[in-house]
Amino acid sequence: MKNLKRKQQRLIKSLPPFSRIIRGTFARYYLTCGKKQCRCHSGRKHGPYYYLGITDKGKTRMLLIPSGKEEVTALGVKLYRKLWGLLTQLSEVNRQLLWQEKGNQDKD
Repeated sequence: MKNLKRKQQRLIKSLPPFSRIIRGTFARYYLTCGKKQCRCHSGRKHGPYYYLGITDKGKTRMLLIPSGKEEVTALGVKLYRKLWGLLTQLSEVNRQLLWQEKGNQDKD
């Protein structure tokens, strides 16, 4: 039980700062325009353009990330994935602790 408590505390301490978390998918696109003679139709596409893909009410939306905010957005998405991974582990540890505590109560 002590090992699980230590693991629980370690996981809690490693949670990323909530103020930086962004739910979504970070994507980079190179696009072609509507001008037939433009360079983008012969290989040199426009871009990169950075988007944040989010699902809201069952629909996926692509939001253009403001210029200069690409790195902070990518980091926020990465921290979101890290958060969910850590929460999954923490939930499992909490479940194990609950079952161990229940087992100890049965012995009293």
